[in-house]
Amino acid sequence: MRALGHVATGLIITSFALFSMPARAGSSQANARYEEGHVFAKKHDWENARQSFAQAVLLEPNDMRYLWNLALSESKTHHEVEALRHFRHYAHHPQVASDDKREALHYVAELERHTGRISIDAPKLVQIRVDDEAFGLTPMDAIDVAPGVHTVEGKDTHGVSRKVIVRAIQAAFVVAKLDFGTDPTAALPSASAPAPAPWKHDPPPSPKKSGPPVLSYILAGTAVAGAAVGSIFLTNAYSAAADARSIRGASPAGFCNDRSTGACRSLIDANDSASTRASVSTALFVTAGVALAGAAVAWIVWPAPKHHERAVGERRTWLAPAVGEGQLGIAAGGTF
Repeated sequence: MRALGHVATGLIITSFALFSMPARAGSSQANARYEEGHVFAKKHDWENARQSFAQAVLLEPNDMRYLWNLALSESKTHHEVEALRHFRHYAHHPQVASDDKREALHYVAELERHTGRISIDAPKLVQIRVDDEAFGLTPMDAIDVAPGVHTVEGKDTHGVSRKVIVRAIQAAFVVAKLDFGTDPTAALPSASAPAPAPWKHDPPPSPKKSGPPVLSYILAGTAVAGAAVGSIFLTNAYSAAADARSIRGASPAGFCNDRSTGACRSLIDANDSASTRASVSTALFVTAGVALAGAAVAWIVWPAPKHHERAVGERRTWLAPAVGEGQLGIAAGGTF
């Protein structure tokens, strides 16, 4: 039998289940850590529960019930990357039943929306490390990472190393290309190398019709940014609404007759927070839609720049959503 619990990590996962039946075969230490984790989980002490389940998995790595509980507690404590890797391992284990695999894959899909993935482009048998964590030899599946900047390093069978810096974003792949085809010192000139030929100034090219206007890209980027920030506010609004429901469900009837009580004030604050964030989210989505429409119009009607304008300096514009106390809209500026 499983005991239900609530996920509070900001992910759009409404509930999950802990394996609560006694462990079967396994070391007494692993079983003790497993039961200890359940005690912490019942108290909603998810960080200590995660540590206990992690110790149980370390002692008995092939017990999938230990792994399931570890992944769930990781999703409760904002360890999304670790939870995603463990759910994916659980879903592909041959001992796991089909129904449990489908449930694990549901969590995988949700967690992938909040993490990034690095795809390695390198020759075979290259040792890969990401942020000093070893991931084995190529070829390999994409690596789950937290959004942000990461260092990817590869070392081939001859001991030659290559390193690149990549930026991972949510729900997307980024490619880390490690090129072992050339010697990085080959381009350095030798002492006996001949002097370079004199620089030849080519005549300026004739005027041509420009490509898509810069403003279209800026507006499109603003639309994406507005939608992304709006999604964050919407998720926070859902979280605040869930907090309000939790306070209401845990309090007696009529508890808010006295609005000065702590529980009533907490309920009012949660409702206000949910309403405000939902409103900001709606405004950001509207802003994103306006920016996207503007990008389409600019793409169609923006005139081609004159050649001498390009020679002096390219037009530069910027546009960004403006969110603050008492304001919401689009900020723009630049040179035209």
